[in-house]
Amino acid sequence: MKSLENRDALLTITGLAALSAVFLLVVFLPGRKNLQQLEHSIHQAEAALLQIPQEQARLQRQAREIDRNLNYISIAEHRLAPPSNVHMALSEITTAAESADLAVTRLEPKASSEQETWGEQTFQVQFRGKYFAIHLFLQQLEGSQRLYRIHSLNLKRSSQKPTAELEGEVMVSICLAHADSDDSVDSDTSSARLPADRSLTQILQLDAAPGAAR
Repeated sequence: MKSLENRDALLTITGLAALSAVFLLVVFLPGRKNLQQLEHSIHQAEAALLQIPQEQARLQRQAREIDRNLNYISIAEHRLAPPSNVHMALSEITTAAESADLAVTRLEPKASSEQETWGEQTFQVQFRGKYFAIHLFLQQLEGSQRLYRIHSLNLKRSSQKPTAELEGEVMVSICLAHADSDDSVDSDTSSARLPADRSLTQILQLDAAPGAAR
């Protein structure tokens, strides 16, 4: 009788151990793994929610940048000189230099380039004059009804005298419409102000050699 009771107790203990093992393997461990995955998903969702204000601000900045670019393009397309009017644009450059009291000593055409919707004809202009005259010349180009692009500007004194004039060289491009736009583009029809391609402070790259103007 006693051995029978011991056997029943052993079977009970074994059964409980088996049930515990089954619960551990079938219910607890998978449930714990699922809970960890759920917690990870919740943390990811919380992190994504925290990024929404930053992402919204980034998209707003991009939208403003796109608006600025579209505004620039809408103005610039009216400033592109027809290829047949290159001589007129070049005359405007020399006239601006002379009206600023600069003496143009050399005017030489350089490479031309063609972009997808516009082109450029670059000129090398060498001149001599006072610093304020150079500043006035650049301001006149900035305020022009046409679109120009300044690539570089180098200045140096013609002599070591403090009152000596400056000798300068500027690489300037006339921005052109495509040849098939000659009849449709009028660069003088719009009076809107075009933002400068490069500001005066950006293009004043003074010669770093000894005797360069400062």
